[in-house]
Amino acid sequence: MSAGTIEANKEILQKIFSESFWFVIPEYQRSYVWQTDNVTELVEDLVYVFEHKPDHDYFLGSLVLKKLRESSFPEYEVLDGQQRLTTFFIMMAVLRDLVQMPQYVETLQKKIYQEENLLENVPARMRLTYKIRDKVEDFISTYIIAKGGPRKKANSKHSLTEIMCRYPIWPTLCLFFGSSWKTYAGITIYSSSFDFFLIRHCLFTYPLRIRKMRSAFLPPSIIEGSR
Repeated sequence: MSAGTIEANKEILQKIFSESFWFVIPEYQRSYVWQTDNVTELVEDLVYVFEHKPDHDYFLGSLVLKKLRESSFPEYEVLDGQQRLTTFFIMMAVLRDLVQMPQYVETLQKKIYQEENLLENVPARMRLTYKIRDKVEDFISTYIIAKGGPRKKANSKHSLTEIMCRYPIWPTLCLFFGSSWKTYAGITIYSSSFDFFLIRHCLFTYPLRIRKMRSAFLPPSIIEGSR
């Protein structure tokens, strides 16, 4: 990408969670604040469209990214779209623990985490790296990256695991992999040399953005369940 450019693309979810994209959530971003209703609505929409409109594409939303020029791999700072991206990140881990076939377990695990391979000089790396708060990555390692992690927090009907268990697992899994029906997101990528401060100002002062939700990373209503 040349200096000072903007790219706009439509990418399917399979590619977003592939070797083509690695994400950094910067420290100035708000924490993850989606609640049970947000996640339930997303899951219900995905299942409904898959079951009733399989010939139609499903638009997941928009991502606004900044390409990190100093990175040796395709790494992007997330300027907008963190909430939905994080939700799909968690959903991948939940699906991984719900399926029974080892092949699919490993496929889903690779979507969220790259295992270290010293022979091939491949470092361990999470699909999403969070710089928002201290100890966030420890939480993710324990409850998302580790197999069986989401079940440790699935203690009520409001947890993401329980929400997704309300639906047959195969239709849900097909939304991500192996289906001719495509789920995609609109992606806008700014080069590192673009006027980043202007971009941030436009994004974070846009009048239709609502920023009054309770600030807490991975709130209990999503992972642990409401008490």
